[in-house]
Amino acid sequence: MIWTTLINLFWTPGSGPQKLKYVTKICGNTLNVHEDFKRRLHEKLECLCEVDSEMECDFILAFCPVVSRAGTDIEAALEKIPDFKPSVLVVLHYTRDSDAIVPDCSSYTTNRNILTAVNCLFHEDYGLLRCQRNISASHQCVQELRNCFPVTERGVSFWQWWVLLARGISQRLRWRTILKCSSIILIVYVQQYIMKVTVNNEQTFELILKYSTV
Repeated sequence: MIWTTLINLFWTPGSGPQKLKYVTKICGNTLNVHEDFKRRLHEKLECLCEVDSEMECDFILAFCPVVSRAGTDIEAALEKIPDFKPSVLVVLHYTRDSDAIVPDCSSYTTNRNILTAVNCLFHEDYGLLRCQRNISASHQCVQELRNCFPVTERGVSFWQWWVLLARGISQRLRWRTILKCSSIILIVYVQQYIMKVTVNNEQTFELILKYSTV
């Protein structure tokens, strides 16, 4: 499974459009407003595809409802989010006030592999509130995903993953995790290169035999 997942990270000529795969991580009771937020992302990014496995996904979409103090709840949620994949963190604040002032959630994610962290306002009677903050939150997530994952007809490039790993290093992720991911990706890349060279050599040898017997 892990080898299949890593191979899928590379350019795949002729395979047609590929999806940007994510897995959802719920860190508390969201009253199902996370489904509405995901729907908004899918409307703006048609390439998005939800999967069940963290090993299969390209990034993690995490939702953290604030029930006590923002800092405490966010830190507790971050402990539940794996750091071997980049993540998007959506912090949900329960309120009726569409102009409510909330703390900057990005200040709690400095040393984590978080692509972006956004605040959203919601209420059990209205779901996600109709406000500029929620509109900006979904827009920010989409822009960050487009910047980090340039999905084209050939999928997510191999080199883009090295950029993400470098970003993880700059954010001081655990070195052991980074080295493991880097080593595995490099091994698979070398194996693919060797296989291509071997196939080309075999084809060349067959042509030589063919024309030598004529």
